[in-house]
Amino acid sequence: MTDYHATIDGVYANGRSWSFGTHISSPNTIDTMLTAWQTPFVAAWTSSTHGLQDLYSNTISVTKARVAQLGPTWREQANRVFLLDLKGNLAIDPLPNQEAVVVKMISDFSGPSRRGRFYLPALAEDQVNANIIIPAAATRIRDAVAAWFGSVRADGSTFITTNRKVLKDGTLPFAQRTTLTAQEVSDKPARQSRRNRKTIPTYY
Repeated sequence: MTDYHATIDGVYANGRSWSFGTHISSPNTIDTMLTAWQTPFVAAWTSSTHGLQDLYSNTISVTKARVAQLGPTWREQANRVFLLDLKGNLAIDPLPNQEAVVVKMISDFSGPSRRGRFYLPALAEDQVNANIIIPAAATRIRDAVAAWFGSVRADGSTFITTNRKVLKDGTLPFAQRTTLTAQEVSDKPARQSRRNRKTIPTYY
C-alpha cells in the first residue's frame, strides 16, 4: 500500500485560491490514483441529482486535481496533476471566501488524532439562511461526497490519518494510523481564516 495526499484546487472571482485535500492509502500506482481521485470528483460536481455545481456561484472555478505520493514521514516524493475547467452554475454572488463548508471525517475511535476534516469552498449566498446551510444543500453535499468517496474506496483504497507529533502515551509520530470510515457534513459554515492568511496582501 502507498500513501497519497489528494487535493482539489480552484480560485474565486477575486483571484484568491482555495484548496482542500485528504490522505489516502491505496494499492494503486500514482497515475491510477489520480484517475481514481479526479474522475468521481468530476462526477460529483456535475451530477444531475447531487451535483455540487448547483450550490456554487458561477464565479467560482475548479482548476485542478492533484495527487502526491508520500514517504514514511509523509513528505512528498512525487506528484501528478490533472487540469480541470469546472465552474458553479448559479448567477448569484458567493458567500465571503472564508465561509467554508466543513466535511468531518470519522473513524471507529475517539481522540483528535483519529479523525479529520476538510473544507469545501464558500457556497452561493442563497444556500445559507440565518447562518445555517439550507437542508437541501447540506443533503446534496452529503450525497455528492458519499458518491465520490465511495468510488475511491471501491478499489481497496482507504482514507487515513496519522499522528504527526508524539502522543501523550509516547506513541511516536506517524506510528498510529487510523482508517477514516465515514464522513458527515456540518450545516454550519465554518470561518476558515487561513484562507485569508495565505493570501499575499496588496497595499495601497
